Amino acid sequence: MILTKNIRFVVYCFSLVIAVMLLQTPVHGIGTIVALATMGITSVAFFNTNRGLNRDQLSERVLLIIFSIYIFLQTGLSPYTTINDSLKVIAQALFTCLLLKISLNENEQKFLKYAYEFFLSIWSIFIIQSCIDFRTTRYFHGSIALFGSEIDPNYIGIPLVTASILLLNDILSVSNKKLWLLFISGYVLISIAIIETASRGNFLSFVLGNGILVYNYIKTAKASFKKYFVLLLLFGGVFYGILQLSNMFQDNFDRMTEFDSESGNRLSLWMFSLNIWMTDLFTFIFGNGYGSVMGMGVDHLCSHNTYMQLLSETGIVGFLLFITFLLMMLKKSYYSDKVIALCLFVTLFQISALNALDNRCLWGMLGWISMIPTKVNLNNKLK
Repeated sequence: MILTKNIRFVVYCFSLVIAVMLLQTPVHGIGTIVALATMGITSVAFFNTNRGLNRDQLSERVLLIIFSIYIFLQTGLSPYTTINDSLKVIAQALFTCLLLKISLNENEQKFLKYAYEFFLSIWSIFIIQSCIDFRTTRYFHGSIALFGSEIDPNYIGIPLVTASILLLNDILSVSNKKLWLLFISGYVLISIAIIETASRGNFLSFVLGNGILVYNYIKTAKASFKKYFVLLLLFGGVFYGILQLSNMFQDNFDRMTEFDSESGNRLSLWMFSLNIWMTDLFTFIFGNGYGSVMGMGVDHLCSHNTYMQLLSETGIVGFLLFITFLLMMLKKSYYSDKVIALCLFVTLFQISALNALDNRCLWGMLGWISMIPTKVNLNNKLK
């Protein structure tokens, strides 16, 4: 049962960011506007809080501020882009910089975890319905319609896979039967949603994250009939649910496990990004400007790899700034909450096939990790 005492208003407000993470509407840009508005509400709530502010993480805050200023300047000076192209990523970076001042207490951390699981379980119902309605056309970018607005199924997988890891860890460790049934229900819904997106990246990330968690559970938990019965019941239930509710499961599975030499044309996109990054010494160091790849190739919409995007658009300077911040977040989460660290690790794997630098699914997780306590938890382990 979640205890609601000692949860600050700023944390409630940040849960709204999680709630609207996948919001899409037919009105152009309204989903982003709503997301930015929730970030603004959280920022206002931050300035009204007077307890639990974190004095540490100065290096992380400085890094994000430098990264934001750098992106603003090099995008404004680039002949291929405008400052408007960089505003979304800058807004989210500065928002995360603000959240680095918050240090969650135990109840707040539990509240955000349950909020993340709950909202993603609800979103998965709409995702499943949209995928079934659009059938095979959903395989293409922007072909799943959520509330009438087209979205990319690959980006949906970032929060879905994260929620599946969190829920699976709860299933393997919780003793409350009522909560256990809720976690099972959410896990089944999210698993089906991942299958319905028919995304190779989502499938691989799901197998990687859940596989590591189960392996560690078997390795560390005491051997018992109950332990293996729980695992058998869990995965048997997921498989049965997929067969019953996913009317195109076989087609989805065939597509997700089909890896051709071009990997959906991504290899050519990566090579294109690599080539324009190494055009000359200036672009090698400073890049071509955030968002430039989209306008520099006739058939190349984006890098389809966040790390290649960083190199080609922000150069080695922007790459090192952002990667250093990610490594700091990974180290912090590893010493504070290894399940969250696993979620971030899998997310970093996922974005190797996506342009996610300005995606709120990625920054939603980074914002959350920014607020978890920095001190080492001696009882911290995967379960």
